[in-house]
Amino acid sequence: MHITSRRTCLAVTLGLFASVAQAAVLNVDIERPADPTHVGADGVLPSGTFWNGVLFDTDASNLLDSNRNTTTVGLTYLRPGINAPTDFVDAASTNDLQDSGMSGEGFEITHLDPDSVYALIVYAGPNSGFGITDAGGAQGGFCNVAGAPTYGLPGVVGRDFCRFDGLRPFDLGSAVFGLRLASVDGAITGLQLRGALSVSPGNTGDCSDLLSFFDDAVAAGDLPGSGPGNSAAGRRNALRNRIVDACDLLDRGQVQDACAELRSALRRTDGDPQQPDFVTGSAAPVLAARIRALRSSHSCVNKATWGQETRGLKPIEKRGWGLLKSRYKD
Repeated sequence: MHITSRRTCLAVTLGLFASVAQAAVLNVDIERPADPTHVGADGVLPSGTFWNGVLFDTDASNLLDSNRNTTTVGLTYLRPGINAPTDFVDAASTNDLQDSGMSGEGFEITHLDPDSVYALIVYAGPNSGFGITDAGGAQGGFCNVAGAPTYGLPGVVGRDFCRFDGLRPFDLGSAVFGLRLASVDGAITGLQLRGALSVSPGNTGDCSDLLSFFDDAVAAGDLPGSGPGNSAAGRRNALRNRIVDACDLLDRGQVQDACAELRSALRRTDGDPQQPDFVTGSAAPVLAARIRALRSSHSCVNKATWGQETRGLKPIEKRGWGLLKSRYKD
């Protein structure tokens, strides 16, 4: 069910604020350099298909959520002397998530919202144990994954993974809040994190990032075309071409024309039934948010263009826009 007036207000808000905290799932596959990164919506927590491939000994920042939205979340390995992280291989694994991982002291999940609550799924190797620390201290002591994993995703709790709910981030130092997984006895192969994830402002208003997101989502099957008969693929291609045209116009300094192209592209991906979308799937709403962010970064919506932007809206919808009109740049 679509409520246009509410969606319109949300679109305005997304365009005004580059960093937005929203409930989402972030997936991590810990691996060696030559190993394939897992892909699929087959974890314990319902999510999109994207998994971040993080090397067993290399810190990561600005991880993507399961719908490829860039976040501020990072993963930092603990390196206390001789317990620096080392690689782990499980030759018995039948999937790309549990085939390899890290051994060592552990890691911290950084840049989380201190006022939010998180759920954490940790995939571990055979007979592995570790401890979780959050704002309440050690949570349940060690979580031991007993015996041989089943390797059948999403897996069996206590064999393939351990689950922690109600985790609250604590200050890891320098006002960076997060969670700590430490005292690893065995190996960790991956994780899922669900909770409030802040979108990184650095990658929301750039043409190259927008097109890379589009192409990656198509390749993963998360952004299928939408249309009757055999028109779906052609409509999706037309949408991408419109974004490319807008980016070319921006490169030439023709901002007003680019804004019009982006406005047209947004109307074909924003879920409004009055103008049928050209794409669907789990990545479609993220694509719409990124188009809005790109438009906002070029001040496409301002008092001079207000009439054009609200043309065709119902009176109640215009009131929703009017509540935030004064916040737009002149």
